[in-house]
Amino acid sequence: MSPGRQLPSSICRQTLICAVLLSPSLLWADKVYLKSGDVVSGTIIEETPDMVRVQVLVGTIKDKRAINRVSIDRIEKTTPEDVEREACLPLKTTPDGLPAKGYEERLKVIDEFLAKYPASKYRAEIEGIRDSLDGELKRIKSGELRFRGTWLTPEQQAIHAPNLEAATALRLMRQAAAGRNLLGALRQFEMIEKAYPGTLALPVAITDAKSLLPAYGQRLTQELEYAKYDATQNAKGMASLTGAARDAAQQELDAAAARFKAQIEAEKAKKITWLTVDLKSEASINEAIARVRKEIDRVGKLDPAALDAQAKAFYDAGELVYAGKLDEAKTALTAAANINGGAKFSQAKAKTTPSTKKSSATTSAAPPERPTILAHLQQQLDDRVQKMANQAKLAEMEAAKKAANDPASPSETPAGSGDDALDALVMQRTASSATDKSNAEDSAKPAKGSKAERKTAAAKRSNSAAATTDESGEIEKPKPVRALPPQKASSPLPMIVGVVAVCLVGVTVFLFIQEKKKQQGDS
Repeated sequence: MSPGRQLPSSICRQTLICAVLLSPSLLWADKVYLKSGDVVSGTIIEETPDMVRVQVLVGTIKDKRAINRVSIDRIEKTTPEDVEREACLPLKTTPDGLPAKGYEERLKVIDEFLAKYPASKYRAEIEGIRDSLDGELKRIKSGELRFRGTWLTPEQQAIHAPNLEAATALRLMRQAAAGRNLLGALRQFEMIEKAYPGTLALPVAITDAKSLLPAYGQRLTQELEYAKYDATQNAKGMASLTGAARDAAQQELDAAAARFKAQIEAEKAKKITWLTVDLKSEASINEAIARVRKEIDRVGKLDPAALDAQAKAFYDAGELVYAGKLDEAKTALTAAANINGGAKFSQAKAKTTPSTKKSSATTSAAPPERPTILAHLQQQLDDRVQKMANQAKLAEMEAAKKAANDPASPSETPAGSGDDALDALVMQRTASSATDKSNAEDSAKPAKGSKAERKTAAAKRSNSAAATTDESGEIEKPKPVRALPPQKASSPLPMIVGVVAVCLVGVTVFLFIQEKKKQQGDS
């Protein structure tokens, strides 16, 4: 089955149920308590007034045991409900990285039990398991992920991405080892070691590899004996052939050797250390055995304890980045990179964009190299520093903008309400009109007094007219009146009264001037 395909939900659910129900601890659920204090667990297959016969499991072998009733204290028999309840209990413990689909399958098993046994004495217990699974499922759907027993937010997942990827690779390594695919497991170990130094998965993978390598070496040694035997038999078979049959057999062997050689060359081009072994070739097997011995010596010198301490230091530094403690995170990163016995890192930072543009063919043939955990965390730290600087600058700009647009600022807005300013403007215009009226009256009066007095009065009027000129003789322009910001008035009546007053004063002055001009014309 291809990695992208999934089993139907009904098959997945049945597989989950069977995997739990077929556990020996659930199949042998009847318990016979003896007066000696011992307990015999199994399946009661026969009962008589004198004895009880129980089928027990000894290792992987089923056996029958007869127990005298005189030595029996009590017997506890399980019902189908008890068995299915036992099947539900392990579902509460969920592994890290379990997807939403896995939670949904577990919830279906729980719901089927509650529907089948609505009055079960275990209902409260099973409902508690359902509530726990449902709560975790909601967190998964909201974007969270559980790692090392802790729920990570999407932002934390981005910070700890190398650790999450390495954990997936470690899970694949262990799955391959459980399926006795030792070569596949060692290839996963090679990938973890090269791509994810400094992660929490590496020391665990090293510990597993220390067991995998000897097991793989033993298997290769056995395969070498088989290959020697097969080579002897094949030589005898070839010797018995003659003519065209022998040539055809030799061509087939040569074609198989050519195909294997091409496969090995392709693997070497990908820089794969653990090459495919030709189990029919003694030379190929001996080469693999030599590689295993070399790796056993190399991996044996690695210190999982120091690597684990380094990985935890990197993880804690990532948490400091997430918490915004950037100075502490920078110090922690430097300390983690320099832990004695840990992985060695260059100081190059992760590249977010390629410096040169490559062709599509080159890119597909050579995928971009993963940044180390140190480079990744340095990039996360730099991004956080830049983000905080941008936020501070934006806050400063917003504060400046708010201060510039604040109408209550004393440097921007005169004190007083809009009504007071309007009243002041009306009074100013009224006083100006009164001054003009007085000047008009003075000019309209006939000149009296001596000639000197008339010159003095003319000089006063000349000085008054020149009051608006500066020393250079230019007329001084009136200063613009600062417009007041619109404000909400308590009532429109003062404004109306002010406008009417201004109009009346203007009309009065205009009529007065016209009347004076008429009088002067008559005289």
